[in-house]
Amino acid sequence: MDKETQTLLAEADDSYRKKNYEKALTNYLLAIQKQPNTAEASLGAGKTLIALNRPAEAEDHLEKSASKSDAPAKAHYMLGLIQLEKKEYPAAIENFKKALAKNPNLTTLHWLIGDALRLSENYEEAIPAYQEYLKHKPEDFEALLLLGYCLSLEEEYDSAIEYYSRAIDISPDSTEAYTQRGLAYAMHGKTDEAEADLERALHSDPRNPEIYKIMGSVHEQAGDLVSAALMYERSNNLKFQPDILKKAKDIREQLKDTYLIDVPPDEEDELPPADIMSLPEPAENEIEDIEKDTQDIAAKKPEKQHPPQNTAQQDKKQ
Repeated sequence: MDKETQTLLAEADDSYRKKNYEKALTNYLLAIQKQPNTAEASLGAGKTLIALNRPAEAEDHLEKSASKSDAPAKAHYMLGLIQLEKKEYPAAIENFKKALAKNPNLTTLHWLIGDALRLSENYEEAIPAYQEYLKHKPEDFEALLLLGYCLSLEEEYDSAIEYYSRAIDISPDSTEAYTQRGLAYAMHGKTDEAEADLERALHSDPRNPEIYKIMGSVHEQAGDLVSAALMYERSNNLKFQPDILKKAKDIREQLKDTYLIDVPPDEEDELPPADIMSLPEPAENEIEDIEKDTQDIAAKKPEKQHPPQNTAQQDKKQ
């Protein structure tokens, strides 16, 4: 690299550190013009374009940087992040692994590899990636939840419960951790433990429709249809859900007039009445359309979020 290019890169790096991104970009591009094969200049232009919220242009420069034999780990790392955002999971995984090979100290890459595998529904391979990350960050609450989620989907319930329990030790008031562990207990056939965890979650978040929906599934699985219908109705009253409305009505039809669902007096101020008959009933085709929309939205879930609190695992098993 000649002296003039070195000077341009030094000035660009200084401008980038000072968040003068336009000036930094100008100097990085000048350095590329002088020496097009410089991986460092392409990386600088790429990261600056990301800072300027121009990801498409950034990707072009990062690809050029990553293609060089002397490409720094950061080029693969940042290119992988863009690909992860674009849901190009195989390409993202490849670049994360290349970055890790160049710099094994970038332990966050294990998390990102796990995320890309999980989002591509490769839960089996996501598990060891999260486990490797947790060797370096054993108290990372989110990683523990994500690992437990993947283990549950692989029906490794004992291990899932173990990681959820570790998450609860770190954050004893976490509604999400208790909900997910309760669901794992339910899938493992441990109804009493499931109910205890879900009741604890409801104590923290008494107006969460997802928890009532899961409670309904647990009671239905245990054969307690009266309680199942009550939980489904409470869930639906808090958030209109055609599929849950249908479940509750189907149970009412099964039991006909053999029971009366009502809300205990001490809960009347906290919960809406469990009277689903006052709600409009959608047509069958509307139910199908809403369910399809819900699935489409769920498929677009942004990546580093906690696993959804739903009954997908139960549906899979059934």
